Amino acid sequence: MLRNAVLFGLFPVLLLLFSGQAAFSQPKGYMVLKGGYFSPTGDFGGDHLTGAPYGELAGGFNWWLFGAELGVGYLKADNSLGDIKTVPILLSGKMQISILFMAPYLRGGVGANYSELELKSGEGKGGKWSTGYHGGLGIDFRLGPVILGIEGTYLATKADFNVGEVTLDGVTVTGNVGFRF
Repeated sequence: MLRNAVLFGLFPVLLLLFSGQAAFSQPKGYMVLKGGYFSPTGDFGGDHLTGAPYGELAGGFNWWLFGAELGVGYLKADNSLGDIKTVPILLSGKMQISILFMAPYLRGGVGANYSELELKSGEGKGGKWSTGYHGGLGIDFRLGPVILGIEGTYLATKADFNVGEVTLDGVTVTGNVGFRF
């Protein structure tokens, strides 16, 4: 099921990347791989969650000061009660300003998240879809067609399972590498 969620999320990213150039002649497209750490501020069963590495594949377009980005990520969090794995599919609006080869930006948007909860007691495993929102800031360094950057994003979502609600709010800090086309 988790594999299907990843594939379901990658399809719109690839569609956006490959069909966008034909639909819009002016925007500058990009594709970026983000890797870093997810630090949750949420909980499950009253017990604080601990974080783990975070990764995301994203693509988008920039128009002057504005941009749009679609990304698919993977995060994992756990506590003494269970492990939760989540595939966030994030749609973001961006506002950026280019200064020489640097481009600081703000981003915000909404997302759909597929989460799987596995209880450590062995009572079961289940998957749920939920929605959420996110906001963040970052800076890209544009070195010709190559993009290097850093980004911080706050993610907020809740998944309601039969055994309780999991609050997956938290911060991701990533290093980004990609290319423009």
